[in-house]
Amino acid sequence: MEKNSRKFYKIYDRISALETLDILLHKDSPLFAYKKKDGSIRVACGTKKDDIIIANNAVPKDCGVALSARVVRYFDCDKLEWRGFLRDNLIWTEFGGLCTGSLSEEEEMVLTEEIAKEEKKWM
Repeated sequence: MEKNSRKFYKIYDRISALETLDILLHKDSPLFAYKKKDGSIRVACGTKKDDIIIANNAVPKDCGVALSARVVRYFDCDKLEWRGFLRDNLIWTEFGGLCTGSLSEEEEMVLTEEIAKEEKKWM
């Protein structure tokens, strides 16, 4: 098996990563990764930027409804739909590296491949 070539250079404090991600989602469309409910890894390009949401006619229907503080909601720039993930499941951000040290070598390889695919889409 080939060794992972991507350097996950920083173990980031998840709280700091979530706070920074929230700020960047409102300003831009950052790449980030999280574990889905089924255990698979999802690399996403997401946003909360008003102009992108309005341009895609994607203002959420439940705007103003109290949502769980445990869930991060974002507009998926690839699927053009609203998505969400549990805050505890954030594992990587393009601006800070890994948010957890609990990835197996196999999960790191999957993450590396998924990040590379997603980066090609948005370059």
